[in-house]
Formats: sequence, C-alpha cells, structure tokens
Amino acid sequence: MDMVPSKIGFPTAFRVRPGVSGISFPFTGRPPQGYWNEVLAFGAEVVRQRPAVVVTEAHEATGVPALNPEDVASPRGLIKRRAFHLAALQTGPFPKPALWSEDVLISVLTGRPDPYLRFRHADAHTIIFVHQGQGTVVTDFGPLEFAQDQFIFLPRGATYALRSVSPVVMIFYEFPKRVMRPYHYWIRNYPYPDAALVPPEPVEVTDEPSDRGDYPVYVKRWLGPWTVLRYPFSPFDTVAWEANLYPFRLALKDIRTLSSPDFHIDPPTYTVFVTEDEGASMQAFLPRWVHSLPYPHQNDVDEVLFNHSGYHARPEVKDGYATLHPAGTFHGPDVRVSHQQVQSPPPPGKEIPWRDEVGIMVEARSPFLVLPAAEEVEVAGYDQSWQRQYEAVGSS
Repeated sequence: MDMVPSKIGFPTAFRVRPGVSGISFPFTGRPPQGYWNEVLAFGAEVVRQRPAVVVTEAHEATGVPALNPEDVASPRGLIKRRAFHLAALQTGPFPKPALWSEDVLISVLTGRPDPYLRFRHADAHTIIFVHQGQGTVVTDFGPLEFAQDQFIFLPRGATYALRSVSPVVMIFYEFPKRVMRPYHYWIRNYPYPDAALVPPEPVEVTDEPSDRGDYPVYVKRWLGPWTVLRYPFSPFDTVAWEANLYPFRLALKDIRTLSSPDFHIDPPTYTVFVTEDEGASMQAFLPRWVHSLPYPHQNDVDEVLFNHSGYHARPEVKDGYATLHPAGTFHGPDVRVSHQQVQSPPPPGKEIPWRDEVGIMVEARSPFLVLPAAEEVEVAGYDQSWQRQYEAVGSS
C-alpha cells in the first residue's frame, strides 16, 4: 500500500533573536564570536549562550512510565477491533504509553503539565495533537504557543517543556523514522502551504532551576529506562538557529481538505505526515462535504483513529475516544446508518451532506500492541457492536 503519491521534507528555516548582532546565515559550523553552537544530526544548527556539552550528572530516572523491551515482546494477540476512552486516562506529569507498534508509539498526557519538567527524545520524532488545553511549549529553538486543534512537531533530540494555563489532553505520536510531508505535485500547497508551519522564535524565556539549583532534562529512549541529565544552566538559551527540520506548530484550520460530490475519497488523500520509509502515516479528517459513508473495508495496515470532535461513525465512540482497527478484519460505520444509506437514493450533487467532524488517524504497517494504560479505559463489547446493530436492522 502506498501511503502518499510522493513525499518531501519541510522548508529550510532560520531565526535570530531580535537585538542580537554578529550572526548571519547560512551557518558555517563555526559559532559566532561570544557564543557556542550545537549541531543536531537531522539537519539543524543552534547558536547558544552556553555550551550544551556541559552535564554535571547523569542517572536513571525513577517514577517514569518507561516502555521496556519485555513489555512489547509478547505477541500482538487476536485480530480484534477495540476502542478506548483515551481522554479519560489519568497520566500524571509524564505521557503514558497506550499503544505501541514498531513504527509508532501512541501516548497520552492529561492534567496540568509540570512547567519545569524538561524532555528530550533521543530516538524518535514526536507529533503532539492538542485535544484540549492551551499554553506554551518551550524548546531549545525557542517557545511556541499552542492551543486546541493544533499539531506540535518536535524533532528527535530537541529539548522541550510544556507550560499550560489549564489542564490539557494531548496525544503523543512518536516515530523512530524521519517525519516528512506528502507532496501532491498536481495540487499546489496541498495539504498545507509552507506558511502554515509556524516555527519558534529564539526569544528569551524564564526557566527556574530545581531545588538542587540545576536544570534536569529527562531523556527518553525508544525502549528502556529514561535518563536524567543535569545541567548547570537552562537549555533554553538559544539566540539563533538554522534547520531543515525544527519544531513547529500546525493548526487544523490551515490544512486543506478535498471533497467530491460523486465518489468517496479514501483516507490516504487526507495524509498530513508520513515517515520516510512509509511505515506510518497520519491523516486528518476535517469538516467537509462527504459523498457517502465509509464503505466496510479491510486494511493491509493497522489503524488507530482518535475522535477529536464529532467523528461519530460508531455510536460507542465519542469525543476523546480512539479506535483500533487491525489488518485482517473488516470495519466500517454503524450498520443501521449503512442500511439507511443503501435503502435511499443518492442525493443530487448540490445536496451532498456536510460532515462537521474532526478525526486524527495514524496507520502503521507493523501491528499495534495494546498496553495496560489503554486497557484501563477500553470500551467493553466494541467488537460485537456491528452484530448488535445487524440484529437491530433485521428486527425492524
């Protein structure tokens, strides 16, 4: 299965702190006089006020919901359609892993984030979808304000902290392969223009030390324990950066959506992110005109669809719920609604129905393993719901 017709990287960007002089682009690898620099291997150079190599201590993190090799060594289990109320998870200050595949790990963060917990993923690029809440993600490229209905992209190796003015519900998607964007050479600026990607500005930020007077950073591996690196100064002291992969914000309102009055458009058309090996892709289903309901279909990949708002193709699935539909079995909309559709003539093109819904789906070639956190909020009997609906149709 081809995820996208083609794919490209993100546009190169660079920023310098207002009032800072003596810095020009392109960078040469030599830091400007009076500053230090660091290079991230994916294609970024950051100019800092202090050297990033200075670490006073490294030790294993405790009290963190780490994912270990033995946790994901078990078989994936039955091919079974499942649903979960992810927004109801109680996670604490660290994202809690919920579903894992070799191509993507899905975790959930709920509640008020600790503003002085600093994170860094050593092995994966992270896309955060903001289901609820608003605030600022402070990064070592600069701060980014965020709000509901937005994606936040954090490249592998970037350091960040989440600071919110209210409780949040965030879905974390972690990809060990490089994240790219789909490229449709026949549709300009689809699915979003370059200008829709909002990068951070390297302005000065306030960062308070720990009780020990240092600045700990929790560094995550794809599998295994987290490490705490303790710095004598804040990692958020960047004055300039240049990169072809960098943190950014992307709002749903800036994503373009296609629709058709005379045929059903399949999910890959709505892809917004894809990994370089196409092992995983992410789609955004946004408000649009819909020719017809999704037909019962059987994927050759596993899919996890998060219902952000109004995506009620299934009666058991409400806002904040997610479904897992593995390869090897059919799934589709409510049988009762499908029955009504097949009993009715198609509407004229000018009367095509409008669907005011938002769903975020990720597809992975490797099967998903349901982790204990997701099992805590699983919807009982979801797999049998089609049978119950079929019986209801037959008795009506």
